[in-house]
Amino acid sequence: MLWSKADETRLNQLNVNKSKLETPGEWTWAAKEGTAQSEYNHKRLQYFVEHELQTVVKHCDKSTGVLVGLNQIDSAYCHDCIIGRTDNVQNK
Repeated sequence: MLWSKADETRLNQLNVNKSKLETPGEWTWAAKEGTAQSEYNHKRLQYFVEHELQTVVKHCDKSTGVLVGLNQIDSAYCHDCIIGRTDNVQNK
């Protein structure tokens, strides 16, 4: 698909207009640099990456998958088997 000149002009104008929008102050995820909320967000993200975002690759007959997070990495099952076991438990 090719962009028409009108599409390009409209997209450029949307980008200009987007730049004029202000982020609401109560949005904690978009805290201004140097604020306590910004410092908390930064430290929380560091903790998440260092401690909670652990991954394990599991191989089985059904699939090979990457398990992510503390609630999955200790599993004896691959991702598809975890889903299957959860579905079976919920359907009973």
